[in-house]
Amino acid sequence: MSVAGSQMSSSDDLLARVGRLQSELDLWRESAAAGGVGLYRFEPATQELVLTPTAARHLGLPYLETTVPRSSLQSQVASEDWDAVRTELGDRERVVFRVHSADGTKRWLEARGGQCGVLLEITEKQEAEERLSRSNADLQQFSYVASHDLQEPLRTITTYSQLLQRRYRDKLDQDANEFIEFIVSGSRRMDALVRDLLAYSRSMQSDNRPKTEVNMNGIVAWATLALQAELTESGGTITHDDLPTLPGHEYQLAQLVQQLFGNALKFRRPGVAPQIHVSATPADDHWTFAVRDNGIGIESQYIPRIFGAFKRLHGKDVPGTGIGLAICQNIVARHHGQLWAESVPGEGSTFYFTLSAQE
Repeated sequence: MSVAGSQMSSSDDLLARVGRLQSELDLWRESAAAGGVGLYRFEPATQELVLTPTAARHLGLPYLETTVPRSSLQSQVASEDWDAVRTELGDRERVVFRVHSADGTKRWLEARGGQCGVLLEITEKQEAEERLSRSNADLQQFSYVASHDLQEPLRTITTYSQLLQRRYRDKLDQDANEFIEFIVSGSRRMDALVRDLLAYSRSMQSDNRPKTEVNMNGIVAWATLALQAELTESGGTITHDDLPTLPGHEYQLAQLVQQLFGNALKFRRPGVAPQIHVSATPADDHWTFAVRDNGIGIESQYIPRIFGAFKRLHGKDVPGTGIGLAICQNIVARHHGQLWAESVPGEGSTFYFTLSAQE
């Protein structure tokens, strides 16, 4: 074959490949448009956007797959979101913003992919998230107010029932003594429920304060000191490895660790001194903590149940309201971690939780 023929064959092959690629690109664009997905490409040098018809329609622009100066978007983007679009579109992997609709309302869009990506309308998703957020906030506020306002009358009931018990224990018949005991124990339990409900509602509320560097060795020391009376009574010990310092909300993490220690002491085996050990293992972007005890353990089928609010496995035999682990679950979730447990009945349990290694 001649050189000219060879070059012609190579050119034909190249044209054929380009044609196939163009066909695949057209098919992909048609598929994306059918699914309501717009495509865009941002040109940093000219500060322009290249839009498909679907992307232009999402933005409310009267263009069909054309090049649009980023400044032309300003009339369509909600004023409160323009700064984010102007400075971040093309630079960040994900930008969420609002645009004006023809009827005067606003729609939510999401640009995903950086300089070359997809444009989606997410109005329904965003509105659903906002409704859920408002509902959660209302529920948290209700539980906080309810538990807070219930404390005062409960204190009155508890105080006077205890006074009645002390003054008239030996002056009434056995039935009266038993009735008074029911009132006292019931009011004490209700007081504990209200206090724990208040703590639970607080653990559900977002903490807008910035995280600080928390030394987990200090957290363990604080929790150990807070439970010193229970440790002395039971003969228990708490040990730990060298633990990391990481970003978090100090009070919440102290509450988490104290609650896990308290459960280990509460569910100890009769006649066996409780032993609690804390360790931590690093991973790519987080630490996994393990709080191990030698207590009575938990049957595997009951482990998912213990993290629910007011879920108790031992009835009235063991004091508590069944809300402590639900509080722990909320605290770990607020730190973008996970909480789970493993256990062997009669040998003990290990509670694991993860915390991010950096902000």
